[in-house]
Amino acid sequence: MKLRKLGVVGLVSALVVGLGGLTASSAAATDDVQGVTGTVTYVNKPVNGAPVYVYKSNGEWVDSTLTDAAGKYSISLPAGSYRVQVGNYLLNGPAEFLQTYVGNTVRSPDAKLVKVTSGKAVTANIKPVAGATVRGKVVDSKNRPVKGAHVSASNNTRAGYASATTDAKGNYELRGLATGKVTVWATHKNASGTVTATAKQGSSKKAKTVKIKSAKQGTITATVKNLKVGDTIWLYDTKAKYSFQIATAEKKTVKIKQKIAPGTYRVVVGGTNKASKAVTVRAKKTAKAGTLKAPSKRTKIYGTVKGSNGKVLAGATVWASDSYGTWAGSATASKKGKYTITGAVSGKYTVSVVDNKAKNAETSKSVTVKKGKKAKKNVKMRKGYTITGTLKHRSKPVAGVDVRADYGQMSTTSSKGKFKLTGIGKGKVFLSTYDPFTGGYLNASKTVTVKKNAKWNVSLKK
Repeated sequence: MKLRKLGVVGLVSALVVGLGGLTASSAAATDDVQGVTGTVTYVNKPVNGAPVYVYKSNGEWVDSTLTDAAGKYSISLPAGSYRVQVGNYLLNGPAEFLQTYVGNTVRSPDAKLVKVTSGKAVTANIKPVAGATVRGKVVDSKNRPVKGAHVSASNNTRAGYASATTDAKGNYELRGLATGKVTVWATHKNASGTVTATAKQGSSKKAKTVKIKSAKQGTITATVKNLKVGDTIWLYDTKAKYSFQIATAEKKTVKIKQKIAPGTYRVVVGGTNKASKAVTVRAKKTAKAGTLKAPSKRTKIYGTVKGSNGKVLAGATVWASDSYGTWAGSATASKKGKYTITGAVSGKYTVSVVDNKAKNAETSKSVTVKKGKKAKKNVKMRKGYTITGTLKHRSKPVAGVDVRADYGQMSTTSSKGKFKLTGIGKGKVFLSTYDPFTGGYLNASKTVTVKKNAKWNVSLKK
């Protein structure tokens, strides 16, 4: 038998667009192939058109195929050890089950290795783990069914995501979620709505009807002149004290016309401390922010970065942000610890430094730039501390779970369940776990006060 093999990208793409013309592989007799053969069954029934993936023990993708009408698959492989997985997207759409590895687990680190020896075929049957289904209906503000609405759901306390499109009656069905509370979002054109539902693996649960309403938006307009190509244009929310980019300059003058939720905003030229007057945007109304001129003369912020030990720190990432939180520029510290950021103008800036070797804690310093003059700011970094620990479930170590700190540090647990976070500064730090496998472990979290090197041992729950 000649096997049909598809790359991951090709297979997934084909699945998404309907797999036009694709046929499933038929299984070879075990004496015809060196590799892996088997049958995929769900609720004691063969699964037709299920993608089967093969990975090396190090996670590297090797090959893939599809099951036939009898649920059978066959893949030729060289001798070695492999993880074999069945995906949860069939020829006709999302499956009710979760992505499952040989060994009856949704988690790659826990998969049973399939060992292929020379001249022999190994049988590896798979019974996928049941997923949860959430179904419901989407209506508009007048309780009329909405056709073609995009509906998605995410598990709130663990990994899990599903999406669907409503039919002519506004109905949807979200498959392949994990047990727990989920948030369901529905969007259609400029309208959206959300509800919370309960999912249970192996069951189909009905959610409350999602009523979508059009967002009440207004419009802000402005003209920004004297720009340099590449300058960024932002809106600053004066209440939330938050900036978000809306345009990048391709010429000297840019006209802004931005739909936005009601509120009070300023138009800001990125990194320059230059902003328009504050204007209040009302629903279905246009607020004119007038004309804003970007500064023509820009200067530099420069200095030397040293570690907490007082020695120059090479390779650190340095960036400066203005009083509106927009970037003026960034740089990498040289071998002598020196950095230069070009693009600043007058005003207050925050210089932030990250040690890419994670030995020192992220450090920020304020600097005031005077018009037309360079500003010097040397930065001595804060001492970095380490948080270590072990993740277990029922006294057994858990591998492959991410442990994160609120400043971006992350570590994935080893085969012994151990993690290590470095470059942690003194003070309160929020720690959390995240298992990337749908149907895996629940998230855990804790706020710890760091005064010195610390430990966080976690007992995870399913």
